[in-house]
Amino acid sequence: MYWHQSAKILLEHGLSPSEVAKAIKTVFPHTVVTGRHIGAYKRRLVGDNMLEKNLPKTINMQEAYSMMHGIISDEDSFIYRCTVGSAKRTLKCFEYKLTQQAIEPKEDIDKWLSSMTHITQT
Repeated sequence: MYWHQSAKILLEHGLSPSEVAKAIKTVFPHTVVTGRHIGAYKRRLVGDNMLEKNLPKTINMQEAYSMMHGIISDEDSFIYRCTVGSAKRTLKCFEYKLTQQAIEPKEDIDKWLSSMTHITQT
């Protein structure tokens, strides 16, 4: 997801899952990610030997807030904007990510109207 890479970086700096969640919310204010999500992600990273369990804290929260703005990629922002929208918008986002081809919702409506017109005429 859009927050995994930034969460990993902040966890590597020794922040707690709840602190990481607060930092993520500064960049992604409408996210539903909580400290519990970050804690589960941290356990997975520790279990996969991608992160040490007890790392010393090397930055404070103000530094974490500043750091967040620099480590968010355009792709992360794109995915976040898609998840905030409706379910259809989210599916369109993943379709785009998979095919690297944007399909306008208007195209779908035009196809539907065309098929309805065709059915009405027959």
